[in-house]
Amino acid sequence: MKNNHIAVLDIGKTNKKILIYSSKLQLLDEQITQIPEIESNGIICDDVEALKIWILDTLRVLASTFRIGVIATTAHGATYALLDGQMQHVMPQIAYTHDPGDSLHTSFYKFCGTPHELQKVTATPNFNLLINPAKSIFYARQQYPEAFQKARHLVFYAQFFGCWLTGKVCTDPTYAGNHTYLWDFEKGDWSAVADRLGIRHLLPKNMCNPWDSLGQIKPEIADVTGLSPESIVIAGIHDSNASMLPYLLMMKEPFLLNSTGTWCVIMTEKERVYFNPDELGKVVFYNLNAFRKPVKTAIFLGGLEFEYYSDILKKMHQRSDFPVFDESVYQ
Repeated sequence: MKNNHIAVLDIGKTNKKILIYSSKLQLLDEQITQIPEIESNGIICDDVEALKIWILDTLRVLASTFRIGVIATTAHGATYALLDGQMQHVMPQIAYTHDPGDSLHTSFYKFCGTPHELQKVTATPNFNLLINPAKSIFYARQQYPEAFQKARHLVFYAQFFGCWLTGKVCTDPTYAGNHTYLWDFEKGDWSAVADRLGIRHLLPKNMCNPWDSLGQIKPEIADVTGLSPESIVIAGIHDSNASMLPYLLMMKEPFLLNSTGTWCVIMTEKERVYFNPDELGKVVFYNLNAFRKPVKTAIFLGGLEFEYYSDILKKMHQRSDFPVFDESVYQ
């Protein structure tokens, strides 16, 4: 019988999900887990190996019930993988939540350009921690110099899963243009920062659309999961841009979208990249959406704050559940 179910890998920073949809996009099943970050030599890292095991185990269970023919991925931003010629990690995957210290940021801007200059060209603001992937790459070169030399590919997070499942490498605009410092919005190409970091040769040469097929899953993935070897994998998309895509398709009037999660991401499509003078130096930036149009964006850690204060209130009131919604209290 024809494979007609879609598996979506939804890799958030907090929650990791696999959702099963029918060919008519009806949600049929949802599996969810949380995988804590790990520490490697004092550096906070994403536990990618544990996540891969969970994905394979979960797909194996789901494949016994659903005829999965397509796998699509959406994942959180500010994350990349450095891979060798066999598509294996050459070093731990540094989490964007790691704090490298103030001196790292100072050194980065001394080496790559001032924050204002880079914001104008790459539409990227100065973030703390390692929320700018170029800073994480700069840091990785210092921390893992020998491993860095073994790298042959740099892929962003959604495309990493596609690469793992198919062996094919690509990138998509929603990751390339996601506060990375690596994309020149005017030229529509990798930026001078990528050249200064010496990574242009590691970046995929083909810019895929998020909906493009990378090809069929590898035979070993089919063997382990029980999926059809003819199952195909889609290139993938950054999660905030994924939330915006349905509205781009449906709405004819301009709109502003607040995508909530660990981050609250406020987005509106624009015709061109433009900063008012008072916006430079602030957390105002541009993404590229799935159609490669600039999206003016602002973000704040609303979900993380909600979780932080919810934990305090739960302890204070000695309960683990949320109160039933009360309209009068809300008003």
